[in-house]
Amino acid sequence: MHNNIIILGGNTSNNIKWLKKMTDVYKNDYNVLTISFDNWQDNSMINFKKESKKLINLCKEQEKYIILAKSAGAVLAALEIEKGNITPSLFIVLGMPLKFANKNNIDIKRIFNNVKNKCKILIIQQKYDPQGRAKEISDMFDGNILVKPINGNNHVYTNFLAIKNEVDFFIKSNIS
Repeated sequence: MHNNIIILGGNTSNNIKWLKKMTDVYKNDYNVLTISFDNWQDNSMINFKKESKKLINLCKEQEKYIILAKSAGAVLAALEIEKGNITPSLFIVLGMPLKFANKNNIDIKRIFNNVKNKCKILIIQQKYDPQGRAKEISDMFDGNILVKPINGNNHVYTNFLAIKNEVDFFIKSNIS
């Protein structure tokens, strides 16, 4: 059984409360591990180099694990999976931050197409997420990556139980 789930938040400090709530929702079924990003203290831009070191060290301590990451945290994890620095069994993304990636010259399409060769990916995307609509994300990956649209028009992903149902189903379907 894959009990270890590493949950990563996004770029801004509102992820402090989000991460706590995610931990509460998942802790009964999984051994939850999290990372707090340093930039949440001053709402600056995420420091990928600094945070990737924390992520790599946390992953090294786990034998098997799943990564569940929101927004910029998903970009961080994808970059490290692509480099082979971390090797999750599954990679679940909440809110692919397309605008954020484009603004920061991060080639999301190339990175995720490389990552899908290393582990299965589920992207849960709100239909009208301002960072990238579900259809836009789905079209980007031509069915190579599972994109599950959910109702919503923001980038906060606080419909915790609906999301957990999707997450649990994906995990059960892909891990024997």
